[in-house]
This record gives sequence, structure tokens and C-alpha cells, in this order.
Amino acid sequence: MREKLYCEKCDKMVEYDIVEKKEIFKVKGEDVELLTKVAVCRECGNELSEPSLEDENLKKAFRIYSQRHNLILPEEIKSIRENYGASQELFAKILGIGKATLARYEAGALPSESISNLIQYAAYPRNFDKLLEKNKDKIAKSDYVRIKRIVETRLDGINELEETYKILNEGEIDFPKLYGVVAYILHLAKMKFYEYLSKVKFMKLLWFVDKSFHEKQSKSLTGLRYAHLPMGPAPHYHSLLLELLEKMGIIQVEEELIENDCEIIKIKLKDSTFERYLTEEEKKSVENTVKKYINIPTKKLIELSHEDKSWQSTKNGEVMNF
Repeated sequence: MREKLYCEKCDKMVEYDIVEKKEIFKVKGEDVELLTKVAVCRECGNELSEPSLEDENLKKAFRIYSQRHNLILPEEIKSIRENYGASQELFAKILGIGKATLARYEAGALPSESISNLIQYAAYPRNFDKLLEKNKDKIAKSDYVRIKRIVETRLDGINELEETYKILNEGEIDFPKLYGVVAYILHLAKMKFYEYLSKVKFMKLLWFVDKSFHEKQSKSLTGLRYAHLPMGPAPHYHSLLLELLEKMGIIQVEEELIENDCEIIKIKLKDSTFERYLTEEEKKSVENTVKKYINIPTKKLIELSHEDKSWQSTKNGEVMNF
């Protein structure tokens, strides 16, 4: 049985119900509207103070604000930390922050932009390795050796995938630019209220971004090579590309069955910090292209890509030129 709460109106301990209502929270001076849960007195309907509900509502407001401003979420922090097999204390030392700070953020407190960026930066094994080397004197030697081994395993997997993808594409892929473009496309989509992009739409946007950049700069931004496929141009060996992007921690790939047993592959943004590999001019180019095509239905994007002369002059599976 639930404990009673004190009601100021009734001036006694009362039984209560939990109801939902819309409220606006001020988070860093910004209005955040959400559906909250509140306790109300069964006798007079007065709202009561219930600490656990109030804490839950505040965390919801923080979460909405974090998603709106692309700040790292509590479960993402925990996932990154556990990916390296580190305790909160050890992870905090490697990052160069306090354990209490990290614990608060994992528990749902609103992270600062700088700490959020730092943890997102650490999600990339190469970056985490730099932090590990920088702060290795702050941790026990046994912890350093163990974590170093885990990081090297992660790096070996990424290096192997990058090398394989480069060989198969027979071209010079600028991987940092590629990662930046992917992160920025999905970030811009998120800003347009797209929780995810379908695999087909994602591939089309990549193509249009590289094609548009090539038309102005006479070179591809990412270095990707594209192949003629029935639904239009797509990066050559695109399944391997998605595997690499997911391994890098930039995207999250989800498969979902919809009606008539059809399957949709969802591409979601996991880490936007890779945007730092793009110059402001490159970001503007990507932004202009995404703005032009993002709201066009996928079917229409396919039709538009079929109008491309390089697609029309090649056969299924053949590599296209810009």
C-alpha cells in the first residue's frame, strides 16, 4: 500500500492519485513542454509534493532539452563507458573529470555542453586512446594495460574495415570527411524532426551531397564511389559502409517489419561530434543540399536520381562517374 502524503489544504496525511498533465519547465531559460505525472489529494484535488515524481518529471524535461540541443543522454554515457569495460571512477579519470560529475550525468542530470562533447568525443576509440595516454598517470597500471588492450581491439576492427572498404572501392576515401558528412546529414534531418532516415533516403542524400559538391568543386567531398542500382545511385558496397559507420559509433541501424512483411531499415544518428571534420564551407554545401531534398518523398528522390546521365549510361552494379 502506498504511503500517504501531506495535504496543505486538508492539513493532514491523505491518500492520493497520480494523474497526468501538461506542464512547461524552464531549462536554461528555455521552455520545455512535457506530459508530467503529479500526485493529487483524493479528498480535495489539491496537488501534493511527491519527490520521486518530481524528480522523474525533471529528468524528462532535461532529456527533451538534451535531445533538442544534441547533448549526450544518460544511457549513451553508460553505453560508451561499458564499451571500454570501465567503471565510473576509472572512466572519469581517463576523461579527466570528477567521478561525481559523471555519476550525476549517468543518473539523468543535465550535462554541460563541454562535458557532453568530451564524452561523445571519447566514443571514438582513436580519441579515447588519446585521452587514455594523456591521463594514464592518474590510473593504476593494471587498469591502463587492460583498457589499452580493449581499445586496441576496437581500433583493429575499425582499421580493418576502413582498409577493406578502401580496397573494394579502388579509390581515395577521405574517411574523416565521410564521417563528418554522414553525421551532419543525420543531424540536419533530426533538426527537421526526422527521428531516422530510411536506408534508401539516406543513400540518396549522400549521393546528392557528393554530386552537388562535385559540380562546384570538381571533386567528391567524401571520396565515395557510387554504383548503378535499380533504385538509383548508392555508395559502392553500401552494406559494408553501414557496418563501418555503425562500428565507428556514428549511426545506429535498426530493422523493422511493417505491413505485408516488408522491411524498413532505419538509419539513426548516434554521435554528431564527427561534424568537426567539416569546414564551415563544406557544412554549408551539405546543408544546402539536404535542405533541398530532405522533404521530398523517397519515391520522388529515386525518380530524380534516375534522371542523372551517369546513372542512365551505366548498367546495374557498374560504378558511376560524376
